[in-house]
Amino acid sequence: MTTDLDAFSHLSLDVLMNLPHVKDLHTSFSLGEVKGESALPLQHLDGK
Repeated sequence: MTTDLDAFSHLSLDVLMNLPHVKDLHTSFSLGEVKGESALPLQHLDGK
């Protein structure tokens, strides 16, 4: 997750594409709201 398209561009071109064994990257964007809240569903990580 990134804050804007410039941050996404940095993440994809400067970080993800420089990972070992990554040779190509395909992305898609939603132009409408997909999820109304910003919290990620990570409850499964607390071990309960």
